[in-house]
Amino acid sequence: MRLFLEVCFRNLYYFFSSKEHRNFYKLLFLYGDRKRYKSLTVTISGQKIIVPDALSFIWQYKEIFVDQSYKFNTDKKEPIIIDCGSNIGLSALYYHSTYPNAKVYCIEADTEIAKILSDNLKTNNCKAEVIAKAAWIHNNGVSFSSEGSDSGSVGQGDLKVDSLDLAEYLSTFKEIDFLKMDIEGAENIVIPHCKEVLNKVNTLFLEYHGTYSEEQKLNELLSILKESGFHYYIKTENKRKSPFVNLHQDRMYDLQLNIYAYRIK
Repeated sequence: MRLFLEVCFRNLYYFFSSKEHRNFYKLLFLYGDRKRYKSLTVTISGQKIIVPDALSFIWQYKEIFVDQSYKFNTDKKEPIIIDCGSNIGLSALYYHSTYPNAKVYCIEADTEIAKILSDNLKTNNCKAEVIAKAAWIHNNGVSFSSEGSDSGSVGQGDLKVDSLDLAEYLSTFKEIDFLKMDIEGAENIVIPHCKEVLNKVNTLFLEYHGTYSEEQKLNELLSILKESGFHYYIKTENKRKSPFVNLHQDRMYDLQLNIYAYRIK
């Protein structure tokens, strides 16, 4: 009976015990049926946020504020946080509330989204440096495909954006407390490029993307993490019922994982 009640009423318990859960359901109720890619301004927990796409914003809020996917342990007053794929700034707002004295560097490839990112940080008095470039393997610019929200892709498309050699950039820091990388498939190229400097990173959040038509690179990335001294935990983000049958051939990604890499002291 205890297990039955726990399963049945778990979401209700979270609703009443967690402000962030209530905010998530509020966002679902108010904006869940909004037309895609139609800009609006959302006020949540006293923060005024420009949102280019309501649906992607709702799920970002859940991952960042409800699930707290970017929460990490640190005893430093001013931890160094490098955020690759900052999008509209929800992650930076989370860092600001959780680690108020952190030094945050936001890297965003989509130039239009980077403008919204800067506006959202300024409106909410969030101090972070915005680098409107693609995290990449050189500084010579790279092709880019803009989806208009949080799924722009580096290395393809008709646009050309500025790029940042991430390995070179990371090497300028003595120590990095948290590196977040959500760059929509570019991690398969960028992580191998950065493997010699990952020893500077204490905690790493990596979103891995694999496509049905391309060779999977997960084993290579995990080997690099292991060689760099990381212990890791993996969580799937695209659950598939009957995965031998439901192959997601028609989806952008047939495999999407959150990889939480950290060092055991």
